[in-house]
Amino acid sequence: MKVGEIQGYPVLYIPEKDSIFCKNTVVKYPLIERIILSSQEKEEIPEKNLTIQKENNIVHLGCLTTSKSNLLAIKRQVYKFKNNK
Repeated sequence: MKVGEIQGYPVLYIPEKDSIFCKNTVVKYPLIERIILSSQEKEEIPEKNLTIQKENNIVHLGCLTTSKSNLLAIKRQVYKFKNNK
């Protein structure tokens, strides 16, 4: 299910795995949600070779960049999907 876009790449939620997929990378949703909501400026997911850096309202997810508001909109879409099953 498409829950948003980042730099033209679709962001898909995979309910069977409770995961998010974007540009060849799948990450468990609870992990990415925790990282996005944390106050840490830099987080890493070593098993995915993914570094997430937050600067003000801009978030760098590896080679992709988006706004924090876009990530929160994606989070809201996942929340809606999970609560309307």
